[in-house]
Amino acid sequence: MATPYLYNADETSFTHNGYGTLTDTIECLVTESRNGLFELNMTYPVDGKLFKEIKEDRLLKCDAAVDLPKQRFRIVTISKPLNGVIAIYAQHVSYQAAYMQLRPNIKIENALAQQALERWKASLIGTPNPFTVYSDLTGTNSTTWTIDKAENARMALGGMDGSILDVWGGEYKFDNYNVRLLTSRGADRGLLIKYGKNLTDLTQEESIESTYTGVYPFAKYTKQLDSGSSEERILTLPSPYYIETENAGSFAHSRILHLDLSNEDWGSDTEGKPLEPTTDKLRQKAEAYIKANGLGVPKIALKVSFIDLSKTLEYQDIKNIVQARLCDTVTVEFEKLGVSAKAKIIKTVWDVKRERYDSLEIGEARANLATSFKELEDRFKEGLEQKPGKSDLQQAISNATDQITGAIGGNVVIRPKENPEEILIMDTDNIKTARNVWRWNAGGLGYSSNGYNGPYETAITADGSIVATFITAGILSANLIKTGALEGKSCNINLETGLFQIGDRDEDDNFNPVFEYYKNPSSGGFSGVKAFGDFALWDSYYGGGQITFNMNGLAFERRDGHDQLVHCGNIQKLYGPTSLSQDRRSGLSIESPTDKKLYFNNLENDEDTGYRKDLLILDSCPKNEKGQVHKFPGIYTNGNLNLCGFEKDVRINFYRSSYFQDSYSVEDQGEPDMQLRFEKNDAGSYTPILKTALFRIEGGFAATEGKARLVKTKSYGERCLNAYETADCYFGDIGEAETDQDGVCVITLDPIFLETINTKEAYHIFIQENGPGKLYIDKREQHQFVVKGTPKLAFSYEIKAKQKGYETTRLQEVK
Repeated sequence: MATPYLYNADETSFTHNGYGTLTDTIECLVTESRNGLFELNMTYPVDGKLFKEIKEDRLLKCDAAVDLPKQRFRIVTISKPLNGVIAIYAQHVSYQAAYMQLRPNIKIENALAQQALERWKASLIGTPNPFTVYSDLTGTNSTTWTIDKAENARMALGGMDGSILDVWGGEYKFDNYNVRLLTSRGADRGLLIKYGKNLTDLTQEESIESTYTGVYPFAKYTKQLDSGSSEERILTLPSPYYIETENAGSFAHSRILHLDLSNEDWGSDTEGKPLEPTTDKLRQKAEAYIKANGLGVPKIALKVSFIDLSKTLEYQDIKNIVQARLCDTVTVEFEKLGVSAKAKIIKTVWDVKRERYDSLEIGEARANLATSFKELEDRFKEGLEQKPGKSDLQQAISNATDQITGAIGGNVVIRPKENPEEILIMDTDNIKTARNVWRWNAGGLGYSSNGYNGPYETAITADGSIVATFITAGILSANLIKTGALEGKSCNINLETGLFQIGDRDEDDNFNPVFEYYKNPSSGGFSGVKAFGDFALWDSYYGGGQITFNMNGLAFERRDGHDQLVHCGNIQKLYGPTSLSQDRRSGLSIESPTDKKLYFNNLENDEDTGYRKDLLILDSCPKNEKGQVHKFPGIYTNGNLNLCGFEKDVRINFYRSSYFQDSYSVEDQGEPDMQLRFEKNDAGSYTPILKTALFRIEGGFAATEGKARLVKTKSYGERCLNAYETADCYFGDIGEAETDQDGVCVITLDPIFLETINTKEAYHIFIQENGPGKLYIDKREQHQFVVKGTPKLAFSYEIKAKQKGYETTRLQEVK
């Protein structure tokens, strides 16, 4: 799957193409770490065919690794367009657990990892709950999760003391909503990397020279003297005091580790008293430490870039790395030391468009599931690439110099041997097997990464043509330039989209436009001009401003016969009263010289009466036309507000005011906070539908035809589940528990639920035994109740208590 597919936020079936495939994607990389992050970063052009459909919370589907096809990612952040491109950050759908909670107190005893995962799934708070769980770990363990420790449900999987990963161990594999905790996620596929040979150009973060060559052990202990007193002593080995590793002689100089063994157990005598350390025991423990921690073998921390991989020696020896997977074991051989070590692949970056890895990291995992999602988003917002300190030309020259002077290997072939016609520089000496080829003959000079027959994407041909993906130059002189985009310090021009910008670049090389003209050739696209600052249209004859626009508003002025500017009207932002006789609130106002109100429809100029108003007026002033003071600031209508003439439905959307601060339009922010719409039904009338997270009524609520919750079913469409009604105002809670070995169980009422009810009043408890036996209520107290009966009997219970403050409300009369 070389390109991602886009789906709606609530999509549950992914057998179709959704909104479609994002074929215009510029770059799409999926990063996964061992027991850590799983995220997607993508760049997409604003003139892409599905640009308007890319919104936060929608889903992307793409391959994420060799063994993880068709993974789904939820869009979290979309950057503002920069040079016609947006950056998209998305999280794997398994992150949904990070936005769910667990029940307040969960105790797991002597359980397998599979049972712990099942208990975790059953305890999730929040919907939907699409997770499936599996583990092949065999050991049993115990743990407890409390609401004050488990920040979210994902923390209980891994990232906190007592998490499943912390207690049971293993390696997670997230396959969409399938959570698998495995003894070993990867395998040893026989991959061998020779450091200093076929890994010459790759980065070893901790160099060979920094590896410890020995340990200097010591132990502090209390010596009991014959006199009955004691003194503190320090035991060391005899000179030279330290123990070398087996291959210490391979290093240029020593690096000796300071090893404190004071807290070690030195054994006990026949009476059980602890023994003092001896030099022999000190040496044994130091040698065991060297062996257990692999001292003398460099710690492995390699980053393998697939862009650089083709330049390494003996590439054929490690070509099977393209089939490697996260958590696979790799053997790294340090020829200089004559030792080898095994390490895991701890991070993969998958290039979705190229269907291959972009890079791998080998070493010790440094991340876990506790990685802060805010940190991930902040890191994404800082930018997908770091700006170079050098100029583009200087950077390009440095890169070219590094590549040419650092090149290793290659085969020069002159063919044919008799009367040669061309020179070849290839990665093998056979044109049938070579993939990377420089070819120079009478037709020109070209480079191919696809073998001897090309295509040649970088070339200089005999007819004077130059073909290249990226060119950096100091001075370029030409009679005619055909291009898609031109970028400069003070001007950007995109000849494909029609974008024209004038401005300047800041110290981070970000372009800040002052004036912008944009034309989208596709249907329905935006066309027009933007001025970031004051914008004025000037009368060239008189030299005076007639229309001026800035952040305060738009002003209209004209010159009369005496060459005087006359104010005609404006649209402006008001910060307070405009004069002592006016009392306007802050807002946007359309004004005329004679009447200052906001009009809709038919604002006309009458010669006798000045401006007059027809149809609808919206008055946002503190006082209406009759001089009456409005109780609440806002918008008022002098008459009815009618919605009519719509074919299917009409919608009224409500957004938070913050939505308008950092976006060009409300549409950029996705779905509204609340929506009221009227849909035309089969009978021809309109059904009002209110869509909101929570509809709160401050006051009473009564319905004459029932109260129901609308639920979507898989086979029977939408069905109503009707509310259970009582004569008094009761609240209820349901739970399950088990009596102890004495047949007693104390149920403590939920503290939050307890603050909504009055348990000083009699409340009711209903018990259902979940097995053979009998149970009864022994005590009902204000904060708990006691159940007694058959020992070790599981049961379900339901409690009903009167709402606090409504203890006497019963069958109230509606007047």
